[in-house]
Amino acid sequence: MNKNTLLEVSIVIVNYNTSKLVIDAIESILKYSVDITYEIIIVDNNSKDGVDLLENKTKQYDNIEVLKLSENIGFGRANNEGVKIAKGQNLFFLNPDTLLLNNAIKILSNELDNNLNYGACGGNLLNENLEPTRSFRRQFPDILWILEHTFFFNIPELIRYGKNRFFNHLNKKMNVSYIVGADLMIKKELFDQIGGFNPAFFMYYEEIELCFRVKEKGFKVVSIPEASIQHLEGKSTKNMKFKATQHFVSSNAYFSLTHSKFNVFLVKVIRLILITSRLLLFSIIRKKHKIEFWKQQLTLFFNRK
Repeated sequence: MNKNTLLEVSIVIVNYNTSKLVIDAIESILKYSVDITYEIIIVDNNSKDGVDLLENKTKQYDNIEVLKLSENIGFGRANNEGVKIAKGQNLFFLNPDTLLLNNAIKILSNELDNNLNYGACGGNLLNENLEPTRSFRRQFPDILWILEHTFFFNIPELIRYGKNRFFNHLNKKMNVSYIVGADLMIKKELFDQIGGFNPAFFMYYEEIELCFRVKEKGFKVVSIPEASIQHLEGKSTKNMKFKATQHFVSSNAYFSLTHSKFNVFLVKVIRLILITSRLLLFSIIRKKHKIEFWKQQLTLFFNRK
C-alpha cells in the first residue's frame, strides 16, 4: 500500500497487555470488512507482554501498523498518537475487546460520507452472550443525570427512553448524545478541528467529552443499528480498584470541562450525599465488598485534586 494513499477508514486500536484480544479483533476486521479501503493502527501503551506475538501476527499485512509507545499514556492520548499517522478520511476507534459481527466499518463509514450533518456514529454492541449491551446514551451526564442516579436509580431515564435508552432496538437510525468509545467512528477532519481526545482523561469519559464537542460544533451523533459488534466488556480491564479510581477522576474532569463552577459544586454536593448514603446503607445490611467500594469512593472524594 502506498504510504500517501488516502483511505476511507483508519481503524485505531489501543493495546495494553491485551495482544491476544487485539489479534482476535483484527481477524474479525479482516473477515468482515469488504468493499472498503482501510488500515489498522495498533497503538501499544508500553505493554509488558504479548507485543512480540502481536507484531509477528501482523507483519504479514501491509495495511497494519504497530505503533509502540515508551509509556502508558492512557486511552485517549494513545488514540491521538495513532491519528497522527492515520490516512483515512474517517477514524474508527475500536476497543481491543471487540469482534465485528458484520461489515460494520463500511456501514458506519458510508453513513458519515453520505450525511454532511453527521459528525460521529457507532453501531449496536452485543455482550459476550450476544445480548444487547450499552452502546450509547441518550443524555449527557449533567445535574439531572446525577440526581436521578442518586435518588431515583435512573428510573426517570427508563421511563423517558424505555428499552432504547442505551441500545437501539428500533432498527432505524437514532440521534443520541454520545457513542460508547468501544466503537466510535468520527470524521477525521472534524476530529482534527476540535482537537482530538482531551488529554485531561487517562481512561473513561473521554468519548463522552469528545461527543460533547462534536455536538457543540453543530454535528449529529448517530446510532446506526445495522452495524453490529460484539463487546467483551471488562476483558481488557480486570483491576476493579483501578477502574473505580479512574472512573471517579475522569468524571470530575468531565464535569469541570463541560459545566459551570456552580454546577460543578452542586455535583460534588450530590456526589457526597450519594457516597455517604450508600456507605450507610451497605454498612447496615453488612455487604462487605460494597462497603469497601464506597469507602474507596469517599477517600477519593476527599483526596481529589
